Amino acid sequence: MTLVSSMYAATQEFFRVEKSIVVAALYVRNSDSSKMDTEVQKAQLEALRKYAKEHGYEVREELIYREAISAIKCPYWERKELLHMWDDAERGLFDVVLVTEMFRLARYASEQFAIIEHLKRYDVRVESTTEKFEDTAEGRLLMSIQGFLGEVEANKIAIRTSRGKHHRAKQALSGQGQPAYGYVWADTKNYTNAYYVLSTRVFYDNTGREWTEVTVVEWVYDGCLHGMSLRQMALTLTQWGVPTREGCAVWSATTIRKILTDYKYTGRALTHSDEGDVEIVGLVPRIVSDEVFAQVQQQLALNSEMSPRNNKHPKDTIMRSLVFCGICKRRMHVKHYVNAHGNRIQQSVYKCGRNDGIDEKLHKHTISVSCISLEAEAWQFAIEHIRNPQLVHAHVASLQAQIPETNHSESLAESIGKLDKAIQNLYKLAEVAIDTKDLEERLVELQLKKRDLERLHQGTVSTEEKQEQLRSALDRFEQWANSQRQFLDDPTYKPSLDDKIAAILFLGVVNGNNCFQATCLFLEEVYCLKILLLHEIKHETVHSDALPFPCS
Repeated sequence: MTLVSSMYAATQEFFRVEKSIVVAALYVRNSDSSKMDTEVQKAQLEALRKYAKEHGYEVREELIYREAISAIKCPYWERKELLHMWDDAERGLFDVVLVTEMFRLARYASEQFAIIEHLKRYDVRVESTTEKFEDTAEGRLLMSIQGFLGEVEANKIAIRTSRGKHHRAKQALSGQGQPAYGYVWADTKNYTNAYYVLSTRVFYDNTGREWTEVTVVEWVYDGCLHGMSLRQMALTLTQWGVPTREGCAVWSATTIRKILTDYKYTGRALTHSDEGDVEIVGLVPRIVSDEVFAQVQQQLALNSEMSPRNNKHPKDTIMRSLVFCGICKRRMHVKHYVNAHGNRIQQSVYKCGRNDGIDEKLHKHTISVSCISLEAEAWQFAIEHIRNPQLVHAHVASLQAQIPETNHSESLAESIGKLDKAIQNLYKLAEVAIDTKDLEERLVELQLKKRDLERLHQGTVSTEEKQEQLRSALDRFEQWANSQRQFLDDPTYKPSLDDKIAAILFLGVVNGNNCFQATCLFLEEVYCLKILLLHEIKHETVHSDALPFPCS
């Protein structure tokens, strides 16, 4: 009987007395983005694996979260892997999060508590391999003190780093990133990438003309002073076949603007400190004069003021951001044409104008459609349904029919209950068994199966709640349509902009691939509207298959 008792005790010890498998998630973080997947992170990971093994925690590869991001510069809600871990915690994939130090979660004590309290909502605790804090008032006080000391140390590190940067800035550039277009890095005795020298790389355009990055910069500044727009210069360089630094065939207006607004081309190098901007002499060769640079800035400001893209009527259209070009799939913008005096809009259109310098339809086309005609067709389409309660009800019913009628949560809960009973029976059997090896293997198998079912059950409940919310939204729309029907023939009735948009979206959608997409409102035989919608459950975007509208 002593042997049986000892074997049962050993079985309980093997299953950590709590009669459940504890799954651990490992969170690894360091502040230097260049240290991702390096020995620094591998050392953290090794320490966490060792701790998990000593405490009998199960570790799965898919539950290891690695980041190389500063917790001082980026708050916790901007760290993707941390948010990914939150989502997995919500799905019940693990029971404990392991870190080497609490400041791996966050540098600030307030953020540490926010993360820990959020995980507690899903019965997930946080353990540090080097620090122990009890879940009591005294323990939380000690953790606050530890977090405060971490903040102090982080601030000291930031001060020392800033001091080092400013010391280097007095003698050299930062040495980080790519040099500005037209330059390459050069080294000094004490620093690498310490200063700029002119790029001498030679390349040729379609006509065989010789270029360097420096001559491109000079041409861009000269073109701006001669009245060329950013798009015209980008288009010209593309048509000439002048490659970008990365070898791309198409120049963008953004790249041209970056060249025209970078003060380094005047030979100036500035470093920022608490005392203000400090200019460093001799680290950047001059390409353009101060006078030319100043004239270019004035010209850019003038171009911005005269730009026809300035839109002063953002709420005059009801389908803004919902109309897409059928050729390039980009969103069509609203273009207002005004009279000669500029004080009255004569016409507004949804327009897509693209010219990348390549003679292909995808890269060169101009299409537009009248806002008035398009929105009138869309609203008329909505009114026809709102007038007829049978049409509205049938449409809402068809949409509700597309929502899956799932009720798996009850069956999953029943299966989980059966597994619990089977696990308890195995424990009872272990009390009288001599050889428990097979029982241990079977128990591990059942525990893992139970965890998977629990995770599936939690996700199913969440999905069913969202499906119910969607059904409620459809019911509310039908009630709204019934309340508005009596006012449709009233000449003074003017529905709000939001109501119009909501009606068009609800009445214009059909189901495809489990996502909502817009039906086409045909204005011509072969031309139709493209609308983008976001499906609440899948969070995906889908475009309807459609052709563009004709040019106006």
